[in-house]
Amino acid sequence: MGSGTCSDKQRGRNSLHRPRTAVLWLMASLLLAFAISPLSAAEDIILIRADTEDESLQDSSAIVRRFGLDQQDLVTIPEYMQGTVRLEVAAIRDLSVSLTDPRTLESLSRNVRLMAVTPGHRVRKSLEMVSGSDLNPIDFSEGASRCLISEDVANEWFGSAESAVGRFFGLRQSQRFLVSGVFRPVNPFPPLTDQPSVLIPLTTFDQRFSQNHLRRAQGAYTLKVIRYSDVEVHLAQNAEQRGVMQQLREYLPRQHPDRKLLVYRLRVPSDD
Repeated sequence: MGSGTCSDKQRGRNSLHRPRTAVLWLMASLLLAFAISPLSAAEDIILIRADTEDESLQDSSAIVRRFGLDQQDLVTIPEYMQGTVRLEVAAIRDLSVSLTDPRTLESLSRNVRLMAVTPGHRVRKSLEMVSGSDLNPIDFSEGASRCLISEDVANEWFGSAESAVGRFFGLRQSQRFLVSGVFRPVNPFPPLTDQPSVLIPLTTFDQRFSQNHLRRAQGAYTLKVIRYSDVEVHLAQNAEQRGVMQQLREYLPRQHPDRKLLVYRLRVPSDD
């Protein structure tokens, strides 16, 4: 009787430790996977802030679905984060346009990264305007949406930043943008420094670069949900050492077996 009771107690203790062991094993696997596989442009990236609650996770997932990720892709968000975090409402779609397509960027000797920003976003906080003014996402002029172009694109296409403002920038004949301003990044950040960049409104992106078009287009496509005001995080520069964020990694569901989902829980430093 006594030995049976002791054995039962031992089994009970073992069962209590199993969930904790499983969690530790999972976290170790995630950290190891992240360590041996560097961040690449072929991955879908979603950034999640842990310090705000002004938008529910459900509202945020609707934003993600607009960009081709299914609702079930969000199951990779840990349960302890549910209801306490939200995806940033500003979304950027990266297009590394392929120069093998003769219709795209014939005048450029290198790739241009085309990005869309949400209406009303405070672009000036992370972009220094070299010439012109900030992007007005709702503004249309002469049938063309406005855009911001990086300084190197302005120099190559128009000779200088000053001469680029008010001119038309065309990725394709049917897709022309009136240059509202020329920028350079205030704080280096991969989407703005890897290669020359063009910013257009998110509404314009939805209209001219539909999901169907993206499936047929050439090039590598990356989804980034971030805020320009969080550029100070410096994801590419020893973020772990600075204690700014902690990282979790999971694979996307079976629809995208060759791609990965990186989920960042950010703790953005306060201004004071």
